[in-house]
Amino acid sequence: MAVQQQFEPMSVGQILDRTFKMYRANFLPFIAIVAVVYIPIGLIQGIAQAMLQSSVPMQTVPYEDYQYEEEGFDEDGFEQDGAREPGEAAMMLGQTTPEGFEQFERLRFQQEPSVGMALGGAVLMLITVFLIVVGYNLCTGALIKAVSEFYLGRDVTVGQVYRAVWPRLGTIIWAAILVAVAVMFGFALLIVPGVIFALWFALTTQVVVLEDKKATAAMSRSRQLASGNLGKVFGVGFLAMVITWVISIAFGVPAALITGFDGTPSAAQTLVAQLIQTAGQIVALPIVTGALILLYYDLRIRKEGFDLEMLAQSLQTHEAR
Repeated sequence: MAVQQQFEPMSVGQILDRTFKMYRANFLPFIAIVAVVYIPIGLIQGIAQAMLQSSVPMQTVPYEDYQYEEEGFDEDGFEQDGAREPGEAAMMLGQTTPEGFEQFERLRFQQEPSVGMALGGAVLMLITVFLIVVGYNLCTGALIKAVSEFYLGRDVTVGQVYRAVWPRLGTIIWAAILVAVAVMFGFALLIVPGVIFALWFALTTQVVVLEDKKATAAMSRSRQLASGNLGKVFGVGFLAMVITWVISIAFGVPAALITGFDGTPSAAQTLVAQLIQTAGQIVALPIVTGALILLYYDLRIRKEGFDLEMLAQSLQTHEAR
């Protein structure tokens, strides 16, 4: 649902406040835009992780098949000095209860790696990394388009925003790579230049999507908009990231509880935990994107009179009626 906005300069607090208002008013469209891409990727990532963890399954072997000698070294390489008392080895493994002694007397655990499962999981994980890079940039571009349209008072569908962004996907990814390289190079120069580069180029993707510029031109345009307002860019970006971190933690804790803090989780536990973490990403991504879009329009209003431009267009539309 599009909500007509007031086109006026905004403070950092106003940008975040309007971001949340827009998010609440268009919650389902925003979630749908991200979920349509992130859920399949989350499933693939969860399956890959489960396969990697299952590649070394714990298998039980009858204790009678495991014999150690009374002198020298036993089969596990422990130095042997006389017969080991019953339960002594179990105590070394933490089996200090009577049930633990009894279990150790009957069974021992042995790991037998599955090369095929490990290879399949590794291949799936590589595919997942590729899909994450493509999917993140595609979702970000679609969200930028959606937030922009909602901000300007126009309604759009999930299909419309993806169709609009798809032809620019290559440019979006290339621009993201160039920005990442520039920021890493800046951090290599004693950190401060990296921070400055990150602030200069924070709106590069927004420019690619909304102004249809190529990667390097979009970086220059982002720098032009951010110059003189680096503190504001930092404030909006930092606070939006803090909010997304809180959301990620809120979803990450139950995911960690499902997988457990000790031992190897089952394939089902791994998959469910990954889907919970994916849900957190789906909820969080529109917040950062929305805040940066409103920052983009705020800087255009301050530097280029974008509010007057929109007023003129509104009057022209009214006269045409």
